[in-house]
Amino acid sequence: MKKYLYNLPSIIFNVVETIIIFLVGIAIKLDIKNIIIILVVFSITRMTIGSAKHYKDWKKCLLWTTIIFTSIFLVAKVGIVISIVITIFTAIVLSGKGDIKDIYLWKKQSKYSDIEKYINSNTQSERLVKFEEQLKEKDDIAYTIYHNKFNEKRTFSEMEEELNMDSRRIADKLNEIALSIRVFCNI
Repeated sequence: MKKYLYNLPSIIFNVVETIIIFLVGIAIKLDIKNIIIILVVFSITRMTIGSAKHYKDWKKCLLWTTIIFTSIFLVAKVGIVISIVITIFTAIVLSGKGDIKDIYLWKKQSKYSDIEKYINSNTQSERLVKFEEQLKEKDDIAYTIYHNKFNEKRTFSEMEEELNMDSRRIADKLNEIALSIRVFCNI
């Protein structure tokens, strides 16, 4: 019973929100059938994708949900097929899976980009060669991680397989290496 009482405010909010969305659709003079289709398609898409984004403030949630569904309902006045496509697209975007960076395969800049840039432009510098030699002498695993990451451009999963190490341990070692090279080479 406690579980139901704990979730009661959320259930009431969701019911009220759905009623408001439904009333907006009716105010726009959209067929009830189309309103239901849009709500069902949105819900199914969102549940299928998972990881939905949520606002902590109920007012923001209500406002943005109303704006989004009003937009979709207005598109439905043009054509229900277009509206269904827009509904699916909206649900994907709101789930966090529709990031434009993912679509074009843009990549966030690595936290090691300064080191990568330095290594690429100073491959034969005495300081870098000396750093690599000292790293290899002191810690062979650290040198292998350094070489794989910065020279071979290997991913963590590739290094995990080769070194038979957990990616967290590789990341910790890589952070140590990054600090060392930044200090040693004045990056």
